Amino acid sequence: MALAVPLAGRKRFQGRLEGLVDGVVQMVTEDGPVALPLADIDSAKLVLTDDLIRAALKAQGAALAEDLGDDVDLELEDETGDAPEPVDEPEEEKD
Repeated sequence: MALAVPLAGRKRFQGRLEGLVDGVVQMVTEDGPVALPLADIDSAKLVLTDDLIRAALKAQGAALAEDLGDDVDLELEDETGDAPEPVDEPEEEKD
């Protein structure tokens, strides 16, 4: 992430985004946590990680379960953190 103006003598930061609070981007870098004013950010490159994909799928599954009702049980991962094997649905008999 590159800032338009230096913060503590630095304009470039690399790390994991933790959130946005009151217009301030919270990031954890190798040197520790930093708070970067959103208005001062000039550019940023985001990297999609497996953790982000997993979190998005969990959120999407939770939203889908909420839309469908309480009787729906969606499991996106098993106890090892892997997606469960697909289950073959029985074919309908044709007359």
